[in-house]
Amino acid sequence: MNKRFVSLFMIVLILLGNSGFTYAFSGNPKIDWLIERGIVQGDNRGLRLYDGITRAEATKLIVEASGLGDRVPNFEGLKSMFIDMKDNWANGYVNVAVINSLVNGYQDKTFRPGNNISYAEVIKMLVMARGEKVDTVGFGGPYWFIPYRVKAEQMGITEGMFIPDFSANATRGMVFELVYNTIIKGMNKDVEIYKGIVVDNSRTSKLNDDEVNIVLFEDLNDSNAYPRYKMGEKIKVNIPKGLADTGGILGVVVDIHIDRNNMATEIELDKSYSYIEGPILASEYDVYMGANGKYYDVYQDKLQGVIHNDKSYDYDDFVYDLGDYDEYGDAAFLAEFARVTVKGSKVYFIDSYTFDDIAPVNNVRPSRNEVYIYDDKKDGRDATTSLSSVIGYSHDSGFLSLDIDDIYPGDVIHIYNKNHAIARIDAENHGIFEDIIENQGFYFAQIDGDTYQVREANRRRPVFSLDGNKYYTLYADTAFEELHNLIDSDIIYLLDINDHVQSITKR
Repeated sequence: MNKRFVSLFMIVLILLGNSGFTYAFSGNPKIDWLIERGIVQGDNRGLRLYDGITRAEATKLIVEASGLGDRVPNFEGLKSMFIDMKDNWANGYVNVAVINSLVNGYQDKTFRPGNNISYAEVIKMLVMARGEKVDTVGFGGPYWFIPYRVKAEQMGITEGMFIPDFSANATRGMVFELVYNTIIKGMNKDVEIYKGIVVDNSRTSKLNDDEVNIVLFEDLNDSNAYPRYKMGEKIKVNIPKGLADTGGILGVVVDIHIDRNNMATEIELDKSYSYIEGPILASEYDVYMGANGKYYDVYQDKLQGVIHNDKSYDYDDFVYDLGDYDEYGDAAFLAEFARVTVKGSKVYFIDSYTFDDIAPVNNVRPSRNEVYIYDDKKDGRDATTSLSSVIGYSHDSGFLSLDIDDIYPGDVIHIYNKNHAIARIDAENHGIFEDIIENQGFYFAQIDGDTYQVREANRRRPVFSLDGNKYYTLYADTAFEELHNLIDSDIIYLLDINDHVQSITKR
């Protein structure tokens, strides 16, 4: 692959991933890929995908996409070989393009920067930008572009595109797609693409924070070349910072681009899989999800991993070693929370938890790895817990990497394995407290028309405060009496990972 394009890929895929630029997306995944990386931007009239694109505009785009944009300032004041480029805004770009053999002018020594560019001209520029040699002997006149067209087809530049007339004026949208194909096909010389599921990260295995293990499902490379890896093989992949959160993609099925050093260059979520969160009941052949009341089948040939409290299990051990037996000798295991990867009715991955304690955070001392909680066993008084590791969770983002100094008062922590925790970082809500209601022996706080269970189990009970200072443990069967004075009041309430109420405070 041309070194200019190698440079571009490193810049675009690693550095620009953290840009604060605000994008106006097109709905076309190829064009949106270019927008996300700052290669394509609209103007005050938008992207104008169906408008023509001038020779000057196309030259600028291809120079930037070739990683040559940093050279333009050095050539802006240089006299052009074209008589119609004096004082033209694109003079620097055209000069750079000429020096790098990307463009030619016309026999009358003009460049005609304001003319619409044809598909044939764009394709020639993209072929040249990739540093490809083209044999043009015997082709001239109206047929000059045929060798470039053939080469572009061989290189995959025109893959998936229908261009009935190569002499016609190119549209901006089609040029953007051609640029995308040029970049991606150039990348694919050094990058392989696979579909796979993330089965380990640093939380579940001896991996660094930027590493994951992936079991490969499918070879997605557009070539007949033999892939490096066999399907079903587990490989270790390095994930650059900013590309994906290794703490959040456990159990996720992805299309992943990896280079020869197994460094990921792109990751895309496979949306044909679903990720269901909530309590689960696992039995011999199926899993019941409390969140939606559905059963999902467990087949050993589909199941790629079972994790409970960060430890890997065979599914049978998960059920029989951790579960309880009924009078018929059948076992089932209830996990308080899990994220289960499913497709159709089949389970592909389970990441589950049973908690030692669930409690609102009062304060944090990161220097000591200590978190202060409102302890329901001590009637809402402070208790200290020391943590060795923590992961974050929100309903919108799912799991994410987190440090202890990222925990704040108002979060709700879920302690497991004595000194590990999940911190729900979107636990805090505001609303009007309406009532405590009872249904079949369970108690619920009614807030803004919604109901949230007030759990009775030890180390699961919520706390409450009538003044925001002194906190008390809230017992379900006396909750109405305790909170009677809060009816119709504006409150702050905290929810745990399963949306059970953990704290009620009058504002």
